[in-house]
Parts: sequence; C-alpha cells; structure tokens
Amino acid sequence: PPSARRATGFYTVGIASAVGVLFILVGEPVLEFFHISAAAFLIGAGLLVVVFSLRMVLDESDHSESRGSTDPDQRALDLAIYPLSVPLLVTPPAIASLVSLGVIANVDNVRLVVVVAAFLAVQVFNLIVFLVLARYEDVISPSVFLVAGRILGVLLVAFGTAIVIDGLELLEVI
Repeated sequence: PPSARRATGFYTVGIASAVGVLFILVGEPVLEFFHISAAAFLIGAGLLVVVFSLRMVLDESDHSESRGSTDPDQRALDLAIYPLSVPLLVTPPAIASLVSLGVIANVDNVRLVVVVAAFLAVQVFNLIVFLVLARYEDVISPSVFLVAGRILGVLLVAFGTAIVIDGLELLEVI
C-alpha cells in the first residue's frame, strides 16, 4: 500500500542517514584505535569500492527477494533495514567512502560539516526518489533500474579509483 511505501522510504533514508553520519564522524577515531593509517585505509577502501562497484556493473543475477511478513508496516521496516538501508544505500563501499571522506575532511571542522551536509543532501534526494518511485514503480520498466544501477556502478568504480589515488598520494608513492 502507498502508506507502507512512504514509510519504507522514510525508514530507509533515516537509518542510512544515521549510519552514514556515524561513519563520517567516528571513522577516523576507530582507525586510530586500530592503528590503521589514513593512507592504508584509503587504499583499502578504494579497492573495496572498486570491487563492489564492478560487481554492480557486471552482475547478471536476479535480485528480487520475497520477504516473509504480511503486515505492511512490519514489511516496510524490514525492507528499510535490509536490503534498502544496508546494503543498498549504505553499502560496504559507501561505508568505506564515508569513512574516507571523514578522514580527508577531518583536517578542519568546516570541511567535516560540508561533507556531512553533502551526505545528508544526498539522503534527502534519495528520499525524494523513493517517494516518487513509490508512485510510479508499476509503470517503470525494471530495465531502467538495471541500466541506472550499471551507470552508477561505473561512476563508483571511478570514485574508488580516486580514493586509491588519494591514498597513494598520502604515502607519496605518486
């Protein structure tokens, strides 16, 4: 029902936003706690983004999934947690990217605020997309979603590569 679709969108974006901001803000202290250099993390995170993104581009499996709950509100919450918030909106490469952005932006508070604000702006955009698509998902061909996912995957491969390059520059390898 439309109300469950809207609830799913709000739950999904809310959970993804909270998790994302948490990773931006506490990513660097966690790295310090485990004695992981920013350069090593950036290289590892970039490689993770590249690998997962390549899977987005090259994967040909059917991702349709049926869930057990028949209660629309419970189903909305279940879908919002998994697979929509984690891993769809906050994927392993997204987590790596958010921590990387937090590490890079943690040079000063202004940059950190800009990164958090940009992430939250993306989440507002995600919410708008969820709400609009909830109205029209029956008339949009699944091929459109498949093509859009592949295009975003290619962009994420480039983003992952840029993160690796940032790590290599931090090590002064390049």
